[in-house]
Amino acid sequence: MGGDNGDLVADAAQTLIACMAASGLLITQPDATGPGFISGGATDSRPPWNAEAAWATLVPWQGVRDLEAMARRRAGLDPVDRGGSPGNTAAALDALTRITRDLPAEEVAWFARQLDRWAAMTFALPAVDKLPQWLEIPVPGGAPDCPWCTTGSLRWHEGYGVVACLYGRCPSLAGGQRQWARVGYETSGAMRWTWGDGTVQP
Repeated sequence: MGGDNGDLVADAAQTLIACMAASGLLITQPDATGPGFISGGATDSRPPWNAEAAWATLVPWQGVRDLEAMARRRAGLDPVDRGGSPGNTAAALDALTRITRDLPAEEVAWFARQLDRWAAMTFALPAVDKLPQWLEIPVPGGAPDCPWCTTGSLRWHEGYGVVACLYGRCPSLAGGQRQWARVGYETSGAMRWTWGDGTVQP
């Protein structure tokens, strides 16, 4: 059974809720640059809204409802018809978190990856760095170097609960999708963060 593996989905859901709120705020702020995160890209003609931010909001809006329905079928539960409000989106994610706790670990990990994939749509928005400030990481001796560019450019976003490298030419920007790590805490209270490939820092 899944057991505590359900926390993977709970953590991913919390990050996605913050990302959807952020991308929703950015819909009315068109980007002057092409796709990317922090560094941007080539300037081109754009509509008077932020189409990428709209996609980053609307794709997971429907996606989390589909995931909940899938998890309910997998668990033998009756379907639930969710309305279109943010509260119903949060309710779908809460239900998904509860249901997946009793699923096998590999299925739990799959559901968490789907949520992380949608969160990455927000992290790829050029305007995301204009949202509440990315902070110095509060660890003894300062944050370790970025695993990709070895610069001291890792920053922490408390609202998203993630760490990312803000160096504009970091190789982690490959394909326009900057890598990010989810923040967690040791029993001592010390901060740690885990990258998508399983690397844990500090």
